[in-house]
Amino acid sequence: MLLALVASWIVLAQANPPPAPKADPLLAQQLLAAGRTRDAEAMYEQLVQLAPSDGSLWNALGGARFAQKDYLDAIPAFRRAHELLPSNLTVLDNLGCSYFNAQQLDAARETFQKSVEVAPSAPRSHTFLGRIAALRGDASTAESEFQLAVGSPQVDSLAPFHYGLHLFQERRLEDAARAFEYALRLDPEFASAHMNLGLVLQRRGDMARAEFHMARFRELTEPVLAEDRRRIRVGALLRDVQREFEAANLDAALGLALDAAREAPEAPVVHSTLARLYQLKGRHDDAQRELELARKLTSEPRKQ
Repeated sequence: MLLALVASWIVLAQANPPPAPKADPLLAQQLLAAGRTRDAEAMYEQLVQLAPSDGSLWNALGGARFAQKDYLDAIPAFRRAHELLPSNLTVLDNLGCSYFNAQQLDAARETFQKSVEVAPSAPRSHTFLGRIAALRGDASTAESEFQLAVGSPQVDSLAPFHYGLHLFQERRLEDAARAFEYALRLDPEFASAHMNLGLVLQRRGDMARAEFHMARFRELTEPVLAEDRRRIRVGALLRDVQREFEAANLDAALGLALDAAREAPEAPVVHSTLARLYQLKGRHDDAQRELELARKLTSEPRKQ
């Protein structure tokens, strides 16, 4: 009898699943901010059906897909957003980044050139145009585009970082070192900039300064955890955070950092990483909270 009742309850539960949450732009935004990108994508898919002429919703749908590195599916969402918001720089750059990461370089170049027409001094557009030219072996165009990026009043750390990578590839070691140093002035906790500056300094024979920057890279990417397996897992997540940041995919980087925080909430470096990402996204209260937690954990004696 009891088994029959349980079986009946299961059948009823399967026939009447709990209702899906009502599509709401604020809730979708909160899901994306919490790293629940698949749930955010599903809600934005509902929202664009309800309001198909809202370009901001199509852009957000593309962003949810981009955060999952689903670049091919992000492209049509960003293209629809561009059709509705043709002069929106953020939409153009999002579309260009998707083309670039999907290795559709002609489309990426065309899109970033449109971005430059909208905002001639925008560093992101020039950075990607420089990267595209570098990938195609056009060193002269790459140089001019990177110079425009690093000379922009709105320059961010990614512009001199990618310029430094190009200069390193060109074996212009002194110039590369200056570019990475500039990236670190803009973003002192940019782990990959520390690592690449360390490599450049090694090539130049400046071993003491090279070791300083390599040590700083390790501090920013290697959590201090007693368990080897967890240390390896969380370290891999933190290095993936760096790779996504380099690719201008802040939401993917944030999702990985949140995974690291769930895996090792006691690791200060995880919370300092989250603080940096929140700061870059303009979420200053969240950044301050994570920074204070990192400081508290650093000052506490470690349990053996």
